[in-house]
Amino acid sequence: MRLSKSITVRRQIAAALSLFLAFGDIISTELGLRAGMIEANALPSYILRTYGKLPMYSLRFAVGVFVLVTVIKLSARYPRVWRSVSISNWLAAIVVSMNLLQLLLV
Repeated sequence: MRLSKSITVRRQIAAALSLFLAFGDIISTELGLRAGMIEANALPSYILRTYGKLPMYSLRFAVGVFVLVTVIKLSARYPRVWRSVSISNWLAAIVVSMNLLQLLLV
């Protein structure tokens, strides 16, 4: 797959940050589960109970990669689609921060 020339350095940083935050979410979730906390999201909680940790973490990371690939594909036609990456990065940063804050308070 040839990447579009429209992927600027700023967008590459946003994509890398998105993957970094996905890993941060996975790590903070694992630390929370080890500390005795529960998974609050319905779908990951179901997958965790039914299939275990690895499928749950795989799903979380796969969704992030799918969103990034979709954004890259759509960005040639719709350049403003990168706003969704920025918004999801802010939301993921809040989630990871909340997970870490809860860990500190336990």
